[in-house]
Amino acid sequence: LSLPAPLYVVEKDVPSNRVILGRDAALYRRTVEAEEAFFVREMPKRFPCTAKLRYHQKDAPAQVELTEKGFRLFFAEPQRAPAAGQAAVLYDGDELLGGGRITGAE
Repeated sequence: LSLPAPLYVVEKDVPSNRVILGRDAALYRRTVEAEEAFFVREMPKRFPCTAKLRYHQKDAPAQVELTEKGFRLFFAEPQRAPAAGQAAVLYDGDELLGGGRITGAE
C-alpha cells in the first residue's frame, strides 16, 4: 500500500480474519494484563513498582493489581506497543519483584 504516513498493526481480529492498522499514536496503552505471573516474594494485592515491557525500554512507573490469573499494570504514562506473548517485568529500584506474560492491553 502506498500511504501518506507509516501505519502499524494495532490489533488482530482473528475470528474475522482482519488486521487493524493505525498510526504510531494508536500503539500506546496505559493498562497491561499479564498471566503466568511469578514473584520473588509474597506481594500485596496492589503495589507500586516500575515495569519494563521491552529489554531496552526504560523502567516506567506503574501500579500493580494482582488478579486471579496474574496481574494488571496501570502505567502513569502510556507505553508503546505492549504485545501479547512478551514479558512484563516488575522492579523496585534495582530489585526484581517478578513478572508475567502479556495477554492484552487497553
